[in-house]
Amino acid sequence: MKEKYYLNFNDLNEEVQERIVQDAIIDLEDEQDKEELQEEAALMNMDYDEFITEKAERYMINFDFEFNV
Repeated sequence: MKEKYYLNFNDLNEEVQERIVQDAIIDLEDEQDKEELQEEAALMNMDYDEFITEKAERYMINFDFEFNV
């Protein structure tokens, strides 16, 4: 997991937000087996991409952010 994100407060565009979500997805797939995550998505009748994105967004609470204003 990346230890800390340094972000410019005025530069939180969609690209930056997507990069952070992708980092969270990578962390989740590293911590848990991707097949287990896919099974969990199937049990919830969800598309894997939708499932992992939602899970990553909840997981991001573990990240440290430092904002430059």
